[in-house]
Amino acid sequence: MVQNDRPVGLDGVQVRFDDERVVSDAGVMLVATLAQRLGIEALAGRLVGLRRDRPGAANAARKVMALLYAMALGADSIDDADVVRAGKALYIGVSEWTAEQIRAGHALSEQLGFQLISSQPQYSMLWRVIEDEVVPTSRELGVSQIVWSPIAQGVLSGKYKPGEAPPSGSRATDEKGGADMISRFMKDDVLSRVQDLRPVADELDLTMAQLAIAWVLQNDNVAAALIGASRPEQVVENVKASGVRIPDELMKRIDEVLGTIVERDPAKTTATAPQERPT
Repeated sequence: MVQNDRPVGLDGVQVRFDDERVVSDAGVMLVATLAQRLGIEALAGRLVGLRRDRPGAANAARKVMALLYAMALGADSIDDADVVRAGKALYIGVSEWTAEQIRAGHALSEQLGFQLISSQPQYSMLWRVIEDEVVPTSRELGVSQIVWSPIAQGVLSGKYKPGEAPPSGSRATDEKGGADMISRFMKDDVLSRVQDLRPVADELDLTMAQLAIAWVLQNDNVAAALIGASRPEQVVENVKASGVRIPDELMKRIDEVLGTIVERDPAKTTATAPQERPT
């Protein structure tokens, strides 16, 4: 939920979600900066209802943009379907949809005259639930993947060691939500297998994080990887994975090293996919 209880300037904007979590100061600053560029002097007396895509995902940037769309169109509320109907969006991407939903969405997009061009799922060496159904369907329909968490919340960087406490300040120590998201990977058997990938990275003269990103980009249905860097130097290092080609024999060795710890169950996509779609 996004609301202002009284007419205020941008400094007083409060952005809240259905679970009452508040967007960070950085999110509010983004609202202020973009609103100023759009010529919107204040966000006064507005109430914008926003859908949540999936449990545990605030997705602040998408909600900020929806807010700005609403302000720019002079609307009291807006959702993705309103943006399409207004002719403001000609190309659409979806997030964490199942293969069945992507197929249905693609058919609807053709009827309505816009293009469904991208899917944004979680994908990494450790989390491959899209490979059996989502990727083949997307490839057939001409939809590409823009994947998130290619480094598995930082686990594939190799900084978490089996039997050791997580580094101070890392995602695994973030009690506000980061620790919950990464917990599925913070098991000694997983962390041990990840450490066993280091010789593969060394053979390619890559860091562990670069290897993880290069691996997802090796999939010909992946158009881009969202690296979620927290520091500028991480961006500089991680972009070096672009254009790296991992030989087939090393791809096979990665599979052998990780073995049964890889999650491949397509039902995991169904579990995280939103059940309701705008019509």
